[in-house]
Amino acid sequence: MPSPHHQWSASNDSVAQVDSMTGLAYAWNLGMTAITVEDTRVAGHVQVSSLNVVLPAYLGLYITPLSSSGDPVEGIKSIPLMARCVETLRTSFLNVSGSISLQSA
Repeated sequence: MPSPHHQWSASNDSVAQVDSMTGLAYAWNLGMTAITVEDTRVAGHVQVSSLNVVLPAYLGLYITPLSSSGDPVEGIKSIPLMARCVETLRTSFLNVSGSISLQSA
């Protein structure tokens, strides 16, 4: 929903920050913050929602080989890797093509 008519913000920037134009949120620390979107065409027209940043119960990383054009290689299945999260998740990911799914307990 990127729109020049919507302005996004977070009430607690130490927990999460929001791209003011796209609404994409970036979690920085555990905690709660309010995410607000305002329609700049109508004074006082705002919507607020809570964003709770928690540790995931597990982190699933699926590695899928890609062709030089970026398409999945036919006949090869994704390789799932699982890791238990015990401490605060502060991990730098290598530049690997794949998808990451986070689920809370």
